[in-house]
Amino acid sequence: MDKWVPVQFLVKYGIKNVNILDLEAKGLLLVKNSESHGRLLKLTLKVSVK
Repeated sequence: MDKWVPVQFLVKYGIKNVNILDLEAKGLLLVKNSESHGRLLKLTLKVSVK
């Protein structure tokens, strides 16, 4: 399941714009800007099947 989540909801978990910009530059995160929600991160739920 893929979900775009506003950064403001993740700040309480230690996610900061500086970290986000660095990870985006390294190609580890997908980030987009939304007029209504600000900066959004693409979160993907990965399920491990044994």
